[in-house]
Amino acid sequence: MALGVLFLTRWWVTRPLEALAGAMEQAHGGVAGSPAAPEVGAQEFRQLARRYNALRAALSDRQRETEAQGALLALEERAKALDRLALLDEMSAGFAHEIGTPLNTVGGHLQLLRDDLAAIAPPAAVERIQLLLGQVDRLARIVRAQLDRGSWPVPQPRRVELREVGARMLQFLEPTLTRAGIVARLEDGAAVDAWCDPQMVEQVLLNLLKNAVEAMPRGGRVTLCVGGDEGRALLDVLDSGPGLAPEMQQQLFNPFATTRAGKGGTGLGLAVSRRLARAMGGDLEYLPTSAGTAWRLSLPMKVSHV
Repeated sequence: MALGVLFLTRWWVTRPLEALAGAMEQAHGGVAGSPAAPEVGAQEFRQLARRYNALRAALSDRQRETEAQGALLALEERAKALDRLALLDEMSAGFAHEIGTPLNTVGGHLQLLRDDLAAIAPPAAVERIQLLLGQVDRLARIVRAQLDRGSWPVPQPRRVELREVGARMLQFLEPTLTRAGIVARLEDGAAVDAWCDPQMVEQVLLNLLKNAVEAMPRGGRVTLCVGGDEGRALLDVLDSGPGLAPEMQQQLFNPFATTRAGKGGTGLGLAVSRRLARAMGGDLEYLPTSAGTAWRLSLPMKVSHV
């Protein structure tokens, strides 16, 4: 009888507890790679295992969501840095024009004056003019050096499967899209490889998808389509929003021309996105549609020497 009680205790109590303890022990390194607890033994132990498995699944989902949120925050920080760089670039262009033009004019007149005085003035006067020319050149070099400090990132291209990048971005933005009531999907299709910098492609997609969210405050649909045409890899982003007004279409990709007037947009996102696309040997263009908005990112399929 004692052996029978010992056997039953082992079978009905110890075995399910050991199984549950083993599953919990393997979860110490993280729930993502831990096994589910087997549902064995009496009903109470099965229920306990089911509750543990439900908790494990919830923690795993939360961990994936946290990782996605962290990746999204990193992307957004890079986007802000690129916006600041674009703003600096625009200001620098104006600064270089306003300073460079007078400097070139002064330098040119000083050269003419030096040549005019070379035959009639004493050598000391010509030497003074030459000294002024040297200072003008030095000032021009200082201006150029200051402008060159804010340089754009250099692409690090490699072979990238575009569908994987699109799926990853939709995963990163899933909480944002869900809160906005937007249903996003990646159309089925064959794998398409592009020669590009995946971080730059993510940056472009982040800008386009965030624009779609801003354009559809009451919800809608976003679709990503991947394909290829004439040696170019194509990634289209389509939304069911209100579309763009004709006057806005004429200003697209111009810095400070925003599609979100009155909503805090800087107008730099599309300009930055096109610049990134072209840096990779591709392009970003607006596709006219009867409804909604459509963008096409094209990238080289083969090694580009751009």
